[in-house]
Amino acid sequence: MDLKPGTKSSLTKRKLWLDCECGFSGFITPTRPARTVCPHCEARRYEQLALAPARPEPKLPAGWEQLSPEQKARVERYIATLLAEQLRLL
Repeated sequence: MDLKPGTKSSLTKRKLWLDCECGFSGFITPTRPARTVCPHCEARRYEQLALAPARPEPKLPAGWEQLSPEQKARVERYIATLLAEQLRLL
């Protein structure tokens, strides 16, 4: 894919030239986040995501029911800390 600066439209929106993998070549209006495929490929990608099977629900580990409330709270705090760290790294 090759993005090149283009011209400005009558609405003063900046246009970019796009050479897509599918063979589409032409000016597109950039979006946020930046579009790197043509509108047709982007629509096809969203269709594929919509048809993708849903993730299975997470299951509690074996023995979770036998833990005391204090142990469950400690595990939940640990998981929350790990998730917060992962989000911070994004």
